[in-house]
Amino acid sequence: MGGLFDLRGCVMFKSKVHDDNESLDVLQKQIQALQASIGTLTQTVDHLLNVATETRQLVGPFGTPMPDGSMLVQTIHGVKFLIDPNDRIMAPQLIIYRQWEAEMTRLFLHNLDPSTVFVDVGANFGYFTVLGANRIGASGSGQVYAYEPNPRLVPLLRANCEINWSMAPVTISDAAVGAGEGSATISVPLNGAANATLSDVGGDCARHDVKVVSLDDSLPEDLKVDWLKIDVEGHELGVLQGARRVIARSPDVRIVMEWSVNQMRDAGVSADDMIAMFRELGLVAASVPDSGRISDTEVIRFDRLGEIAYDNILLWRP
Repeated sequence: MGGLFDLRGCVMFKSKVHDDNESLDVLQKQIQALQASIGTLTQTVDHLLNVATETRQLVGPFGTPMPDGSMLVQTIHGVKFLIDPNDRIMAPQLIIYRQWEAEMTRLFLHNLDPSTVFVDVGANFGYFTVLGANRIGASGSGQVYAYEPNPRLVPLLRANCEINWSMAPVTISDAAVGAGEGSATISVPLNGAANATLSDVGGDCARHDVKVVSLDDSLPEDLKVDWLKIDVEGHELGVLQGARRVIARSPDVRIVMEWSVNQMRDAGVSADDMIAMFRELGLVAASVPDSGRISDTEVIRFDRLGEIAYDNILLWRP
């Protein structure tokens, strides 16, 4: 009986090995099939990306001259803009590529929703104002506040809010934003209205007297802000100094701003001055992620930030 038992055990062992080998073969075939599927999917995605690129090239550039001397463009995101065709900064990008600052655009498209309160300081002709208001939409409680002192751009800003009418309410102020109320002189380059500045610069510029307001005094006292964009050619420190109360009552605010050491220097501000303001407000800084997704942000240490000459940065309270 013992010998018979051993023989049966051997047969059972061989049967198990055979079953295991069959299972391994099945698993290997499944892996091979999966690898083939992944290869096919990769080829399909690459093809779709090529088609998207080719399609985008076919539909652009785009620009239609208007009777008043402006030019009508439509972005790849479906938003229309009247722009100054003489501008050499933003106009070529919008006509040829049909968007401006792709990573910033993705940031707003990914993170604004129907309840968002968005404040756009340095709204220009309204690219981010309208893009944001369009993303927020008219169905929720969200709204947009836009500030732009450049008299060449304010009419375009108002017109662009009118022609993209199915969106969140937009409140426009034709004022510069600073630490408090007052007045200033804005210099507008003749061929670069997008780079108008409150700094005392030379060159071929038109100069205009403009009023200055603070966010603390001009926004509703109980308003909590979700997103604040600041692009004021080096004068961002003054905007933050005049927004202490707004930021204090907006614990979840995200601030996106242009960081330009040269422009700050022209405005009489150092990188250390700006970093000290960030510390006072309890903010941390990060580069704007290419994906536009907040989860992809990586914090920049302040000592490293001081070494960066130019970037768009994202600020928030941790």
